[in-house]
Amino acid sequence: MATLPTNDSASEGVEHLQRAAQEMILAARKFLDAAEDVVQDSDRFSALAGGVSDLVGTLTSALRPDTPAPRDPERKPPRVRKIAVDE
Repeated sequence: MATLPTNDSASEGVEHLQRAAQEMILAARKFLDAAEDVVQDSDRFSALAGGVSDLVGTLTSALRPDTPAPRDPERKPPRVRKIAVDE
């Protein structure tokens, strides 16, 4: 088994890493608590799922230019219409 260095700078480095790891664990716990709150609240979960669905649709449309982007149902159709003319 490897032993840790005993000089002061190495010990200080290990202490910093330990504190950083503890902060990361605390942040992960806070994130999981927030995620649990969203999952337990039906309205918030539905809103989140709808937002994720919209985001995925937008990203899919952006990555696949042959697929038209989903239209907003409240958005009025364009006033100018392109007409293709065969030459």
